[in-house]
Amino acid sequence: EMSLQFFSMMAQRKVESDSHIFRAIIGSCQKAGKWEKAIQLLKLMVQCKVELNTISLNVAMSTCERRGEWKKALQLLGLTAQGTVQSCAISRSAAISACEKAGEWKKALCLFSVAARNEMEYNTIIFNATISACDQSGEW
Repeated sequence: EMSLQFFSMMAQRKVESDSHIFRAIIGSCQKAGKWEKAIQLLKLMVQCKVELNTISLNVAMSTCERRGEWKKALQLLGLTAQGTVQSCAISRSAAISACEKAGEWKKALCLFSVAARNEMEYNTIIFNATISACDQSGEW
């Protein structure tokens, strides 16, 4: 809450915001579990013409993942398909983990296969999230 208050003060005083400030505030939202605020801040970044970067996207997606908001995580991942921001293995694994936590194992497998088709860099986190999604559903 305190970081949002400082952000409001900045806006009132017409202090220009950059991607570092947004990322820090989105990180505060993540720690507080405020996924709605994190998404609002991403939208505000676009409105303010602040570069939406992979780090801010990943933090917001991780916030959604931790709160079980898999649909929102997939919507954020959709920004990468629109070319608004680049995705990376962390983005993909956050979306897969969000699906896993919600019991959406078929969606998790779909995301995994899309990553394979796009020759995306795989990492242990992506494999673990996908395996965990299958395990949660009993699909072995």
